[in-house]
Amino acid sequence: MNKQYTRENRLKQKEMQHRLEQRRMLHLRIFIGVIAGLVVLAIIILISVTIRNHRKTVRDAELTESASDIEYADSTLGETETVPSSSDSDETVEETPSPTPTSAPTPTPEETEDHSYNITRKAVGDNLYHWSISYLGDHGDGTYNYDWVYDNIRGEIENATFAIVNQEVPMGGAELGYQTYPNFNVVYEVADALVNAGFDCFTLATNHALDQERTGVDNELAYMKANHPQILLTGVYASQEERDTIPIFEYDGFRFAILNYTYSTNGHSSSDTYLVNMLDRDLMAKDIQAAREQADFVIVCPHWGTEGSMELDSTQIELTQFFAEQGVDLVIGNHPHVVQEWTCVTNSLGNPMYVYYSLGNFVSLQNYTERMLGGIADITLRLDPDDHTISYEDTALDFCVTYFTYDPDIPAYHDVSIYPWENFTYDLANSHGISYFDSSFSYERLQELVSQYREMVK
Repeated sequence: MNKQYTRENRLKQKEMQHRLEQRRMLHLRIFIGVIAGLVVLAIIILISVTIRNHRKTVRDAELTESASDIEYADSTLGETETVPSSSDSDETVEETPSPTPTSAPTPTPEETEDHSYNITRKAVGDNLYHWSISYLGDHGDGTYNYDWVYDNIRGEIENATFAIVNQEVPMGGAELGYQTYPNFNVVYEVADALVNAGFDCFTLATNHALDQERTGVDNELAYMKANHPQILLTGVYASQEERDTIPIFEYDGFRFAILNYTYSTNGHSSSDTYLVNMLDRDLMAKDIQAAREQADFVIVCPHWGTEGSMELDSTQIELTQFFAEQGVDLVIGNHPHVVQEWTCVTNSLGNPMYVYYSLGNFVSLQNYTERMLGGIADITLRLDPDDHTISYEDTALDFCVTYFTYDPDIPAYHDVSIYPWENFTYDLANSHGISYFDSSFSYERLQELVSQYREMVK
């Protein structure tokens, strides 16, 4: 019995010792785990401190470099600035690191901006009013209007920067009565209609300039100065002082001189030689020289050539060379009542001089097919404000057609108007009143003439 008790007691003691051993092992594991955790934590803290110290070292290096750059820059100006140390201040200020300086980009050459631009100059032929056109604008109550003559061509003129018309006959006013060949006169309202159509310059030196003697000249000049002072008039003058003043049109700081001369005044004369400019070489040379000194671009408008001829005469050829020698930039001729060739020669300055020998009729009742077709000089100039130069950009010759209907029973003309060639139709050609006077007239005939004139470009 005692032996059995002793054996059980020993087994219990061994079990208790085993349990105590397990507890000691558990406590040891817990202790080792805690120690391991603390070691890991310490390692993490150490790494964090190391990283922070590294960052601070880098930042301090950047601050040192930035300060050196600033001191160097200031020293180049001879004004090195001394910055107080933190010990001089009671307040600690956290410094903000400056960005790392970068080198300035290498400058590239600036592109030159082009300030040049184009303007368009247009010119038409003879504005020739016969009695029937004047009559159609007479309202019978002392008033007149001729805007309707230009309604169909107005858009072609208004879109130009500057437009020139050759006013073939005197605008002496109603007090002189409207008159026809050989001594023409029209009322002032013709001038109003031309201005309303968009023209900026009237050339007045023609073979009909003195049809109404000095009175006609004085009347038209006085009316224009009083009612249309913005219009440039050239070729006839009220005084020697006016004649000696170069007619100049100014646009955006550029100056264009426009000189006008005629070959004849149909036997009319005046002791006041300044009234009408004549095609006198000495006079023209003097004027052109003055124009070149005062203007940037010189235009000469000669009234020359042989009436009804598409061929140039010797005077036109010789004067063209004369104008080139004088340094003229552009020649616009009239008088033949038909279109003649246009060409380009080189002037004495080495620049191109374009020549439109004749633009024919702008409007008239001269009953020939060739005189129904007029030319429109279309010139595009390039203006460069930077170096103040003018050059040719483009030149062209467009066309227009005088249209009217005719009643042979009265007889009377009606519906006088001017059409751009591109707007003139077969129907208009078939109803044109000129067929009563010229059986050769037709749309096809006008087409032939347009083609012929375009082939005459030299």
